[in-house]
Amino acid sequence: MHHEKRKYRRLPTRGFIDCTVEFSLDQQRFREVPVLSISAGGAYLAVDSQEPLFEKGSRLCGLRFNLPELSNMFLDGLIIHKMSLGEVGGCGVEFAGTTETDIETLDTYVGEKLKEFGLE
Repeated sequence: MHHEKRKYRRLPTRGFIDCTVEFSLDQQRFREVPVLSISAGGAYLAVDSQEPLFEKGSRLCGLRFNLPELSNMFLDGLIIHKMSLGEVGGCGVEFAGTTETDIETLDTYVGEKLKEFGLE
């Protein structure tokens, strides 16, 4: 069985917490975009993968999560892949230019929530 090796722990949000993000892409502001998973290294966003703006390599600016624990963070990210899974298509975003503090804050949050939901 193939196990994907990830650098950071990943928290699936769907069915556990109501997590959305807002960001800018090509002069457009997107709000309340559902986040399907989050880690200290990136997030998986539920977006219309047919939307031409969401292309691999596109830069998302000013990512801000609706979660109180993460609301003071403004991150940038790059779309590293996109998928269409029927009604739940989306794109994987790798955070760019994150500080050590941002990474620690995200990883601590993910770890706490994994324990809280019994996913660890």
